[in-house]
Amino acid sequence: MLAEERRHNLLSVIAERGRARISDLARLFNVSEMTVHRDLQVLEAQGLVRKLHGGVALAGVQETPYRERMVQQHQQKRAIAEAAVRLIRPGDTLYLSPGTTTTEIARRLPQKDLTIVTNSLPIAQELMHTTELEVILTGGSIRRHAEALVGPAAEASLAQMFIHLAFMGITGMDPEGGLTVYSETEARVLQAVLRASRKTILVADSSKWGRVMGPRVGALERVHGLISDTALPAAAVEYLEAHDVQVTRVEAPEVQA
Repeated sequence: MLAEERRHNLLSVIAERGRARISDLARLFNVSEMTVHRDLQVLEAQGLVRKLHGGVALAGVQETPYRERMVQQHQQKRAIAEAAVRLIRPGDTLYLSPGTTTTEIARRLPQKDLTIVTNSLPIAQELMHTTELEVILTGGSIRRHAEALVGPAAEASLAQMFIHLAFMGITGMDPEGGLTVYSETEARVLQAVLRASRKTILVADSSKWGRVMGPRVGALERVHGLISDTALPAAAVEYLEAHDVQVTRVEAPEVQA
């Protein structure tokens, strides 16, 4: 196994468990503890993990509530949303994940001949009075910071769906860390979405690149496309396109003084 692949797998195990002992990781990957230490030094330098006495944990993540995130990178999110709706075709069944960028998509949807599946309470509220759209809200328990429904009921609901096009927001995207979100319950819901969707488009502003922000949803190459802003680094575009992820970068309008 190549070092880069091993570090990728190490990070996945640590994200899944929250923390792990060095000795356990060495046995799991059939390498020496010194090799694990060297790999963890690389991951720690990237801000992905923090070393503990005899072990390692995922780097700490402080979650920003949904309402506070609404005002962050707002112009970029609006431009991304406008590009996203151009991909929608009449008759599509869409999934909109919880998130501020996907809420902007909801505000710009064509007003008829679509079915919208979501576990986002703000998106459901945004669309509830649009009488010509069919809106399906999953079941589940409320995760208050995200204002979203999660848990086995949400996952089971999505497992029964066929989704033409899923728009997925995340909190971090990184070549080694993959797609990450704030909580394990959110990650499991999005994993169900990946299985149910014919095509998945990541909608994320450039500030999310190179960040690991919690539990892993999956590898970057699990999605079919990314819509981001023009500040997304060229190296990110090169990496994604080399892994068959189509990248669209949009120009955010300047804020008028």
